[in-house]
Amino acid sequence: MENLLFAKEQGFDFVECMNIHIDEILQSADLTETLNNRLRELPMGLTIHHALPQPDNDGKVAAFKQSIQMIYTWLTANPGLAQVLSFDTWVDRQASLPLLLWVLEMFKDMDIPIATEDYPLNARDAESWKEAMAYPHFCILSDLAHTNVRLCDTGDQKIWCLWNEGENLPLPAGDNSAEAFENALRKKPRPIVEIHIHNNNGLQDQHLSIADGTADYSKIVPVLKKIGFDGLVNIETTPTIHGIFGEEADKILLADRDLWRELWKSH
Repeated sequence: MENLLFAKEQGFDFVECMNIHIDEILQSADLTETLNNRLRELPMGLTIHHALPQPDNDGKVAAFKQSIQMIYTWLTANPGLAQVLSFDTWVDRQASLPLLLWVLEMFKDMDIPIATEDYPLNARDAESWKEAMAYPHFCILSDLAHTNVRLCDTGDQKIWCLWNEGENLPLPAGDNSAEAFENALRKKPRPIVEIHIHNNNGLQDQHLSIADGTADYSKIVPVLKKIGFDGLVNIETTPTIHGIFGEEADKILLADRDLWRELWKSH
C-alpha cells in the first residue's frame, strides 16, 4: 500500500503488483477494502503480473487457479481497478497453453487485456498458440531488456527463453540496433499493451538502469513511436538485486523516470 502513495507522490500513473502480493491482499477483506479505496481516491492505476505455472505440478496449478479466481472475483465486483493482467511464460509454453486458454475464457467478458510477456514472438509462435489468438483481449507485454538479450544472442545464450529466434531478421543475430528492435516489435502478432524497461549487458537479465547497458533507449523510443505504441510503460530497474536499497534505490528509479520522460518528450 505504501508503494501506491509513493508512486502517486512521484508522479507515476500506475504500479505493478506481483501475484504473491495481490493474493495476500485479496485474502484479507480489510486489505482489499484499503486497496480499493486507495486506487479510487488517489487515483492510481494497477497492473497485475502473474506467471503461468509448470503444468505438471499439481500443487502450483491449484494455487494458480485459486489466485486467478480471486482476481476474477475481485475485478467482477470492482471493474476497472486493474488495467492489465499479465503472465510470465518461463515454462513449457505449449504444455501451459490450456491454462492460458482457461484464463482467457474466464475474462472474455471483462474489459481488461490479458497479456503474456514477450511471447508469442512471431507468426510461427502465433500458429502454435492459435487458440489463444482467437481471443480479442489477448495481448503482449514486451520486455525490451529481454528483447535486447535475444537480439544480442549469437547462439551462446544458456537460458532457453532468451534465445534469439530470428527477431533481428533480416538483420544478423547479434545486431541490437534500432532497426533490429523495430524488426522484433513489428513481428509481434498481437497488440503490445505494456512494455517493461530496464537494461543489461546483452547477456544476462540484470535489471540495470535504462542508461546503464547495451540497449540504447534514445534509439528505441523513436521506434516505439514509429510503430504506434501507446500502452503502459513499466520501469523494471531493480537496484535491490545489486545490493542497493532504501533512498539510494529510489534515486535510481526516479532518475530512470526522469530520463524516460525526457526521451519520450524529445523524440
